[in-house]
Formats: sequence, C-alpha cells, structure tokens
Amino acid sequence: MPNRAPDGPRHGGLRAPAAYKAKLRTICPFANPGLRSGLTPSPDMLAGARASMQGFGAFTAQPPVYQERRPGGPNGRQMEMMDTLLLSRIQFAANISFHILFPTITIALGWVLVFFKWRYARTSDTVWMDAYFFWVKVFALSFAMGVVSGITMSFQFGTNWPGFMESVGNIAGPLLAYEIMTAFFMEAVFLGIMLFGFSRVPGWAHTGATVLVAVGTTMSTFWILVLNSWMHTPQGFEMRDGV
Repeated sequence: MPNRAPDGPRHGGLRAPAAYKAKLRTICPFANPGLRSGLTPSPDMLAGARASMQGFGAFTAQPPVYQERRPGGPNGRQMEMMDTLLLSRIQFAANISFHILFPTITIALGWVLVFFKWRYARTSDTVWMDAYFFWVKVFALSFAMGVVSGITMSFQFGTNWPGFMESVGNIAGPLLAYEIMTAFFMEAVFLGIMLFGFSRVPGWAHTGATVLVAVGTTMSTFWILVLNSWMHTPQGFEMRDGV
C-alpha cells in the first residue's frame, strides 16, 4: 500500500496540495479516482493533470465555464434555428419532388395529344381519337395534381424562405407571375374545351385548343427554367437598399 502523509498523499517525494486536488476534482472528478479516494497519485498522473488544468485555465482567478446546451440559452436557440432550417428544406424538397412528377407528364403528354389530334385529322381513323380521349383524362388529372402541389409550393417561397424572397422578390415575383398569366391561365381555359368540347365546337377549334394547351405547358416550363437559371447565375440586376 502506498504511504500517506498528514498534509496530503505522497509518492516518490512529490506532494499534491489540497487546493490542487480541489481544482483537479472540479475539472475532471471522475478521471482521477486515486485523488478522490485519497490514494497516492503517480508523478505521471499529476504531471498530466497539471498540464490539462493549465490548458483549461484552472490556475487563473476564474474557474472554467462550461455552457450547457439548453433550449432557452444561446446554443439552444441556435439549435432551434438549425432545426427550423432543416425542416424547411425537408418540407420544400418533399413538395417539389412530388410536384415535378406532374409537370413532366403534362409537358410531354400535351404534344402527344396534339399528335393524336393531327393523325385523326389526316386519317379520320377513330382509333386516334380513342387514344386521345383516354390520355386527355390522364393529362387533366396530372394537371390538377400539379396545380394543387404548385400552389402549395408557391406559398412556401414566402413561408419557408422569407428573407430570400424579400431580397429577390422583385425578380422572382414577375417571373412567377408571367408563368401564371401566360401559361397556367391558358392551360386552364382551353383544357375545358379539350375535355368537353369535342362535340360542341368545330374540329379546328378543338384542335386549336389542344395546341394552345401544349404551348402553355411549354411556356410554363420556360418561365420556371428562367427563374431557376437566374437563381444559379444571377445577372442583370442591381441591389438597392438590400432589395
């Protein structure tokens, strides 16, 4: 058993003062059970503990301060902000991943419907109109789902990224408005003629409605790609007062 001395543990002539042991317990109370139990520490243990305490400022007037990650403190608030940012990204990514499925269908399917209508006009074969009436229902369903998810996504521009939209709203806003005015309205108006106007309007009007809907989907793609391209390579603008 190691020897003990009245003024503290001793090992090989090296003493551990009481104030030193108290500092050591404050910093690492579980790392040195020998000091806590009164056993004699080795010289290497004391030298390592002394270097550790010097690194943490244990011999200064103020003891080391450890900040806890509490929800109400600064670190907690930072974690809360990071959680909000992550949730916003997840929500927007989920919405746009769901939304993009339907525009990709309508963009291509619109011109397929134009092809069916053109083939029917050339051959008068009803098989082309049978295919047309089947796929126009798929087109209408995809268009409706794209509208619903697109409206939600347009609101998320402001709710999830208000700071970004406040800075770039003068550019992003008009481009989104062009997409709605020149593409969405055109598709919505003439889609009704495609669905219900085959026996109510002349053939050329029905064919023209099909062409305009296909053009509208392509124009919608154009405006969205313009906005996406500008966000990647912003050019041709001037920031004034942060906007």
